[in-house]
Amino acid sequence: MTHSSFNDVLTKQNERFNKVSLVHPTEFCEKINNMKIIDKIYINGQFVTPHGAEISDLINPTVNQVIGHVTLGDEVDTRMAIAAAKAAFVKFSKTTIEERIGYLQRLHDAVIKRVPELKDATIAEYGATVQRAAWSNQLAAEIFLQFIGVLKDYSFERTMGKSVVRYEPLGVVAIMTAWNSNSGSICIKLAAISKQSNKDV
Repeated sequence: MTHSSFNDVLTKQNERFNKVSLVHPTEFCEKINNMKIIDKIYINGQFVTPHGAEISDLINPTVNQVIGHVTLGDEVDTRMAIAAAKAAFVKFSKTTIEERIGYLQRLHDAVIKRVPELKDATIAEYGATVQRAAWSNQLAAEIFLQFIGVLKDYSFERTMGKSVVRYEPLGVVAIMTAWNSNSGSICIKLAAISKQSNKDV
């Protein structure tokens, strides 16, 4: 390597070094403090620390940066959730239409209050546009009202020929949610499940 080419290499290395932005300790601490740490899961009506220990990065796809960390549940947590759902099913399956309508209304009221926060999360964690994030979460809340309308006129007992068919809940189900429509998928499936009842009065 000639003296001239060696100097060129040093010049390029210095240029790369000068482009590196050093973060002040205070700024670094602020970045850490702003990280989202999701280390609880919802089981049996409570936010609890999961048995699972695997941690997944929460990435903002717009800038491809880690903005938080999520502790994932495992098989033990899944079995605990199933057991809690089975225990709740005994009483929940016997609720009346009026009670179900009350649950759906409360779910709508709870979600509609959080639409601004859900919109921000959809933008940061999914990379949606402001417009899509706004209407998709608004729709998620309104889904509960749509099912209230369905439930008011829905017959759980139908005559087919000489037979009477009665729609009754069978048990616990697992629902899958789309990665690009979390609030919408959860709300529409939760609303559909909440609508089912084996009592018409």
